[in-house]
Amino acid sequence: MEHSESATPIPPAVGVYPEPRPQRSPTPITIPSPSLADNDTITTHLTSLINAVYTTTEAGIFGPTYARTSPPEVRNFLLAGELAIANLPSPPSSPTLEPTPPPAESIIGVIRISSHSPTTGEFGLFAVDPAYQGTGVGRSLIHFAEQECKQKGMDKMQCELLVPVGWEHPFKKRLQTWYERMGYAVVRREEFGREFFELAGHLVTEAELVVFEKGL
Repeated sequence: MEHSESATPIPPAVGVYPEPRPQRSPTPITIPSPSLADNDTITTHLTSLINAVYTTTEAGIFGPTYARTSPPEVRNFLLAGELAIANLPSPPSSPTLEPTPPPAESIIGVIRISSHSPTTGEFGLFAVDPAYQGTGVGRSLIHFAEQECKQKGMDKMQCELLVPVGWEHPFKKRLQTWYERMGYAVVRREEFGREFFELAGHLVTEAELVVFEKGL
């Protein structure tokens, strides 16, 4: 996803986990320093990436005025240490120089990691740049989120999938199958309007939340 702003450094990460399996080009994934929340270029870039992905993948469910997130919300998640970011691999740095932090436009994926309960972690706000979908970046982001929660003593992981009622959304169907291949199972369904009353007005079709869980 192109970005017109100049390259802006990302502060050192506070968490790094290994990839689940070898990839054609290993993707660095980190939970950045909360100070990144003060970087308007980064927060704007993340917001644009997330909204662009959700606008495409939730077409037919929400109306054109709906946006999945906003810069203030992204900023709050960064301050809370809840966002993990996937970057393009950086070129090797000289052993005599400090590593150069990657620029904003190298961000190719993001995932929010939070706690649903003391024993259950949750991921959401999951977005991968369309140019890198199908390359293992999404799987690596979810693996990272699972390892982060496991490290904190949680033994289950949860995620939610918004789906229309009465008709099949092709992307949502593929995503559900993908989650199930990674070990997630449907545990319940919830009415979206009851759970998120303030967002129900943006729906253009009846929808529900499918809740998945996986043991860690």
